[in-house]
Amino acid sequence: MRGLVTDKWETRKLEALWLRTEKKNLQEISTITGLHKQTVYDVIRKYHEQGLETAIKSRRGRHKKQVRLRYSSVRYIPALDMICL
Repeated sequence: MRGLVTDKWETRKLEALWLRTEKKNLQEISTITGLHKQTVYDVIRKYHEQGLETAIKSRRGRHKKQVRLRYSSVRYIPALDMICL
């Protein structure tokens, strides 16, 4: 995971996806990551609908900066196929 994301919120979102592969429920993931339960749900949904980059990109603050993964070849993580909403 190191080197793929640029801020703590992206790291938390990526961690939420990983925890879902570990069969954690939304409430457990929310408690562990510090993300709101609805945010966890939205991250998982966005991963399924639009891919990894869209799911974890930072959308906090006024400027809604565009964030790209440092390694642009990383679009898909096979282990995340097991994620269910």
